Amino acid sequence: MSAADLIQLDAPIHEQAVAAGTDLFDTHGQRSARLSPPTGGTIRVTVALSAAAKLQAVVWDANGAQGTPLALNSGNDLAADALYTFVFSVGRGEQLDFRVTAAVTVRRLVAELAKGAIA
Repeated sequence: MSAADLIQLDAPIHEQAVAAGTDLFDTHGQRSARLSPPTGGTIRVTVALSAAAKLQAVVWDANGAQGTPLALNSGNDLAADALYTFVFSVGRGEQLDFRVTAAVTVRRLVAELAKGAIA
């Protein structure tokens, strides 16, 4: 897969302090909205945090109902200042955002939608 096969869903979050439990893309000041992929498909998110914390994906269905926050990294804390990449699917019309379980600085968070399969 080349970079041309990925659509960046919003401006990356870079060195942004966040409180525990806040929706990262909805509150970090870029768009003040959840991520809304133009189609369903495969999402790739790359993230690094300043301190150990769990990362959760939150998906809202096409009717705006929020689902249960889902733990990434098997529910384990991400290590401080380590880069992680997660791949998962979202359906057509769904919106998503991410939350952390502790107050941290998000060193980097980039969310992309794959145009094709991710190997």
